[in-house]
Amino acid sequence: MPSINMDEDSILAMLRQHFTLSDSALYLAPAIPPKLERGARKVHGASLQPSERILALYDDTVLGTGEDGFVVTSRRLCFKNINGKAFAIEWAELDPESMVADDRKLTIGNASIQISGEAETIALAEAAFYVLAVSARPIPPAEPSDTAPTTPPPPHPISYTAFAVHASSPVAPRYSCWMCSSHVAWDTPRCTTCGAAPTEDGWTRLTG
Repeated sequence: MPSINMDEDSILAMLRQHFTLSDSALYLAPAIPPKLERGARKVHGASLQPSERILALYDDTVLGTGEDGFVVTSRRLCFKNINGKAFAIEWAELDPESMVADDRKLTIGNASIQISGEAETIALAEAAFYVLAVSARPIPPAEPSDTAPTTPPPPHPISYTAFAVHASSPVAPRYSCWMCSSHVAWDTPRCTTCGAAPTEDGWTRLTG
């Protein structure tokens, strides 16, 4: 099974960015209360390895036990709804296009996460989980080309400014991902290393 192409520090940085406006029931490492982590590990012990670090935990219990809600590690997503059974799926097995957020419910294939807290958390979770699922995909090998490089029109989220800089440069500029600093092409729609999308002005242009 291919492993995710982000280390734990990169995942935490991404989670902090995505969940900035989330509700108070969500905790990120290293500030996850031990009581909540014990409850989550008790429920998901069949799939969550003892050595697997919990990076994010959403507690959807009234008494703060951590047994309901969802858990994020660098390898998998675990979740349990109130009065439901425990589920776990590895990022490499999660189809990012299968997720649909609707109010306080996030459908993932044939299962779903349902929370009783802020609906915004589900929308933020969908965005974060999409990045993690894409990052876990194997990176396809580059295909050789016998044709000379051309300057295609900019794809959707590349801005016209970024396209104009690329097209007018006598020497092709180099770019990197703003999140993980991996090298990318100017028109890459998503970083194959961390799954980030370009900003409105495109990717970070490297100097020198």
